Amino acid sequence: MDVELYIEQLDPEQRELCLLLRSEILTLTLGVEEKIAYGIPFFYYNGPLCYLAPKKMGVDLGFYRGQQLNDSKPFLNSEDRKQVASLYYSTLQNVDLEVLRMVLIEAIELNKTIRSKKR
Repeated sequence: MDVELYIEQLDPEQRELCLLLRSEILTLTLGVEEKIAYGIPFFYYNGPLCYLAPKKMGVDLGFYRGQQLNDSKPFLNSEDRKQVASLYYSTLQNVDLEVLRMVLIEAIELNKTIRSKKR
């Protein structure tokens, strides 16, 4: 199954949220790859970047290295997780595009930095 098909099968509210979030993820930088991993959509840019996890009442946008996103910390929910932190959206109206883009850009820049240090 590919990401588009996965999203098409969600309920309407989750589908709309996932379509918006996916669009933002894919348009912020060239080279983001997507695939289904662990049963949900994952996005990769120089390693794991983020994922979409549909929940009962919305969608959780989890950032693989979320705990390392210093500028974005006030907006992220860590739920006592050691590595991942996320943005949770219950409706399209709850999506603050400015915050979403800021967190995504910080996550992308972090992945660039980590990748360049490994070389």
